[in-house]
Amino acid sequence: MEVDTVKLLGGIGYISLLIGLVGSFVPYVSMISFIGLILVAIAWIGLGGIVKDTLMKAFGILSLVMCVLSIVIVIVILAVLLPAMMVTSVSSIEVTPTAPSGFEAPQVQIENIAGVLGGLMVVGIVALILLILSVVVAVLHIIAHFRAANKTGIGMFKWAGVTHIIAVVIGVIGLVILIASVISITQITTAGPAFTPPEHAMEFLFSRFLPALVVVIISTIVLIVAYILSAISFFNLSKLATAPPQPSTPPPETPPSTETPSVVQVAEGTYLK
Repeated sequence: MEVDTVKLLGGIGYISLLIGLVGSFVPYVSMISFIGLILVAIAWIGLGGIVKDTLMKAFGILSLVMCVLSIVIVIVILAVLLPAMMVTSVSSIEVTPTAPSGFEAPQVQIENIAGVLGGLMVVGIVALILLILSVVVAVLHIIAHFRAANKTGIGMFKWAGVTHIIAVVIGVIGLVILIASVISITQITTAGPAFTPPEHAMEFLFSRFLPALVVVIISTIVLIVAYILSAISFFNLSKLATAPPQPSTPPPETPPSTETPSVVQVAEGTYLK
């Protein structure tokens, strides 16, 4: 893959991830992140081929595998779970006294229940694999930035890797705070009369989730900066294309000169004799 192609794929890919992250609350805009992830994966595979780095290629390949697994989950949900759950919900209708004469409630089909359970099992297994793979890909993503900085001489890759580390650390802290908030709310709601009155429920929830919300916002801002630095790093790959090519083979050595003695030297030697 050419350097210019890798430069465009990586730069546009990280910009797409940035757009999808910022516009994640807008319908269908988050799909841009999926396209960006594919472009970034192909770009890292290409960069790994240029600089002869297996880890970069592995990161790109695993990222593509994540995309495929995500598509599998969506297909299973749309093609198996939703139809089976709709049929099962219809089958659970009971005959009431006001039902028309001759109306018979459809019986619950064992196949429908088996379809739902099978679909849930497939989604659960794929989701677990996707979760483990996401952790591995996140680690490889950071390492790939540092290796790219060493092998390309572009220091921006290193700063992008550092920023990605900061974003991940802050994100983990936010997740821990969020889990602690949920546990705290669960304990309070099960306390009975000591629970906050309903009219103050929104204030109660806001006060509990505010710390986690602040940390998540900070993590998102840092991640935006990381995506920008990664995009700039790939756009700077043009320096590799403009670098002077190194000679593949050393120049041939000039053979030693075999000069014959001049006529004057021969004459002088004869006179001395």
